[in-house]
Amino acid sequence: MYIGRINLKGFKSFGGSHEISLSKKFTAVVGPNGSGKSNILDALRWVLGDSHPGRLRIIRQGDLLFQGSISMPPATSSEVLVHLVDEDRICALKRRYSGEEGSTVIVDGKRMRLSDLEPVKREWRLEGDRFAFISQGEVSEMIQQRPLQRRTHLECIFGIDLYRRQREEASQRLDTATSEMNRLLTLRSELQTRRETIADSVVRAREARGIMDLLERERSRLYWIRRARGEALLEASRSEVKELESGKKFCVFWSSGWRRALAAEGERTQKLSLDRKDAKERLAFLEAESAEYGKDMFSLGTSLRGSIDRRKEAEREIREERDRLGETGSRLESASKDLARAEEEEEKASGVFLEEKKKWESYQRSLEEHSGRIKDFREKEASLKGYLEDERARGKALGRSLVDVSEACSAHLENEARIKGSIVENESLLAEAREREEDCGRSHRDAYAAFQQAAARKQALSRELAEAERDIESLKEAVFSRVYPQPVQHLQAAARLGRLEASPRPLVDVISCPESLSVALEAYLGARQFLLLVKDIDEAGLCIEHLKSRKAGRATFLPLEKARRREPDRTWSFPDGVVGWASDLVKMEKEWEDCVLHVLGDLLVAETFEAGRDISRGGFRGPIATIEGDV
Repeated sequence: MYIGRINLKGFKSFGGSHEISLSKKFTAVVGPNGSGKSNILDALRWVLGDSHPGRLRIIRQGDLLFQGSISMPPATSSEVLVHLVDEDRICALKRRYSGEEGSTVIVDGKRMRLSDLEPVKREWRLEGDRFAFISQGEVSEMIQQRPLQRRTHLECIFGIDLYRRQREEASQRLDTATSEMNRLLTLRSELQTRRETIADSVVRAREARGIMDLLERERSRLYWIRRARGEALLEASRSEVKELESGKKFCVFWSSGWRRALAAEGERTQKLSLDRKDAKERLAFLEAESAEYGKDMFSLGTSLRGSIDRRKEAEREIREERDRLGETGSRLESASKDLARAEEEEEKASGVFLEEKKKWESYQRSLEEHSGRIKDFREKEASLKGYLEDERARGKALGRSLVDVSEACSAHLENEARIKGSIVENESLLAEAREREEDCGRSHRDAYAAFQQAAARKQALSRELAEAERDIESLKEAVFSRVYPQPVQHLQAAARLGRLEASPRPLVDVISCPESLSVALEAYLGARQFLLLVKDIDEAGLCIEHLKSRKAGRATFLPLEKARRREPDRTWSFPDGVVGWASDLVKMEKEWEDCVLHVLGDLLVAETFEAGRDISRGGFRGPIATIEGDV
């Protein structure tokens, strides 16, 4: 299969009609810059169903039209016709665009929807949305790719990944068949075991069948008995019939009257039959129209299912990313709560420790006071004992009377007993103080151990919190690397690390919209969703120089000072099927509002392709995107 020739009419830089014949083996297109070489590849992309603005190097569909020159007026429509040749087969594939009708696809003279082009491309081995096109700037990008990435890219270009997917699907089917065979073998063994189990029941069933046969013979005997009785009743009935024949004449009279009434009813039935025939013809006509409507609805349903499948796949990836973020957030929240509880426990333990320390100090002071009092009592006891001995010696030496000595001794003995009681009481107080001292020591040790445990738990929770924060950062970096192109990632990383004196912002980061509009905006923006917004041209120059010095690829910038707001034409009154203006449906950061309106200011969002087509035919000249992804 090869491309025989290409006819261009009013497409980009090709004003008028042009025919380009291509060789069966190899064709080289040579010309100076700006002569239209890349526009030929854009024409091939476009006619094969590619509508991506980034790959077609356009902003809106109207950029496909020839803009006019000194000698030629602007074109009102663009048309690309490609002849595919494969031995004895030829396929004429045409795509046409005009401001009134929009985009139209015609294959071998038959008009069809863009979504119905896939079977034709599959028949001519052009399935998929990527072809063997290498545009400007992609060569250096492929050179910088790793071997595995380059191999994957080439397999996608030449269709090898299709066979890889088919092999994986066949392997999955083989595994499914193997598991099903194992299940059947297991079921067979179970049935064999059950057959052996119910062998006795089979014998009993055979005996029951013999009994049923005997019962059937008895039923036959009963039938003949009942028949004999019935024949006797029949003879009696025949005698009654003879009696009823006498009233037949009376019934004939009434029968003739009913026949006349039946004839009149027949005429009415014939008239109703004619009406029924007309109704059948009308029903056949309506069934034919219903079949046509069914075909149209089937094609619309096929397109809608494809869009729904793509949307479900994107929503599934978003949900997975959100679930991972939610799990990490819940872990972070749980760690924060545990840390707060640990800090509260640490504060409580510190308070308990301080209270116990104060109690310990008060116990120490009271213990010292009791020790001092005991020491005083003991000194008094020693002095009293010495005084007692002095008194006894003095009594003996002076020879006082026995009565005076006895009274003095009694007083001294009472004083001695009172002192001993005080000593015993002070010793019990000292023992109690020592017990309280031991209790305070244990409480102090327990409080200190609780304080140490709380501190260790706080450190563990701090480590978990740091790990959760690292997981969040790595997850953000993984999502960032999967979504953003490599030059955008490089500039964002350089800005975060302070290696770039600029702060470029991707367009997709400064806007947000409901999930129902994400498909429409993604289809309309294409690669422009990664436009880097900068404040002025100087900041864009710094970013470009940084990319060149690091050989990190190329990026597109939109300076805020060069942005021009595109205001929607609110004088239009639109019919049903219009969602609204994109500038009213999305949320944007106030700082970059001019840049967002420069790209989305005049975009109209419709519900279906038919609604957008009717609006375009009504004279609307702005861009239209549907929530199904048509532009």
